[in-house]
Amino acid sequence: MAAFLNFECSPVYSSTGKYCCQKDPNKTHWFRFINQVPLNKASQEELLVNFLEYKEITCDEERTNAPKVTKSFSWVMALEITKENVWEVMRAGRVRWRIENETFNTLKNQGYSLDHNYGLGKKHLSSVFATMMMLAFLVDQVQQMCCPLFQAVRKKLGCKRLLWGKDPWLFP
Repeated sequence: MAAFLNFECSPVYSSTGKYCCQKDPNKTHWFRFINQVPLNKASQEELLVNFLEYKEITCDEERTNAPKVTKSFSWVMALEITKENVWEVMRAGRVRWRIENETFNTLKNQGYSLDHNYGLGKKHLSSVFATMMMLAFLVDQVQQMCCPLFQAVRKKLGCKRLLWGKDPWLFP
């Protein structure tokens, strides 16, 4: 991705762009993208990707309306980025990040005990543990939506961690 940092200076990358839009009077959305660049030095021609950088800039009212970057994100993808689709690509990336972040936060902090220790198994043990945990999470999601008993117990206890009791390896 070092090429991305200096792509404006390089004639090699023709599919590059910068784009700004202002959908809200107090926010400017700034995009920078480049298509078909090597992911790293080891894969110069084997793996070409597209890179998008996004910044949300607001006026800092405390400092005489000086511009201030309030959000900054970047994505690597296979989808070609253009000025016409950059907004939709950014929104899709933000939604996907939010879903992933909330899912892993739930698996780590709400009674599932997902931790780095699942990567220490022999052969396929870590994959089996992670798959079983995702299946348990799926069953819980279905119960949350469809089972009145589960919904009543969850409402009474307040959080999932209390639902599993003091011994998280035993189901109630």
